[in-house]
Amino acid sequence: MNNIFAQIGLIMLIGLERAKNAILIVEFAKMLHEQGKDVVTAAMESAKHQVPPDPDDGLCLHSGVTPLVRASAPAPRRARFMGMTVFAGMLIATILGVLLIPCSSFWSAS
Repeated sequence: MNNIFAQIGLIMLIGLERAKNAILIVEFAKMLHEQGKDVVTAAMESAKHQVPPDPDDGLCLHSGVTPLVRASAPAPRRARFMGMTVFAGMLIATILGVLLIPCSSFWSAS
């Protein structure tokens, strides 16, 4: 069922996933800068090489959304729609991210 709460959940899912990837890129650039590279070079290199996300990042996000999935408040149906959308989307994004990002890094290196 595609209602307004599922659509809000999809927008929230996109934001969570992009923010998680941005944090990983910034952390990798920080590591490169601490190793002595220029800031611009470190940023460009970290953006070029996608760092695969850790499965525990997705697990943390799943545990944060679990109360929405199991909602029993006065309006549980609305919270469940949003929670199930984000939970399923993060599960798919975590599985695909762990499987596909290392493959894309491998193919771009050769």
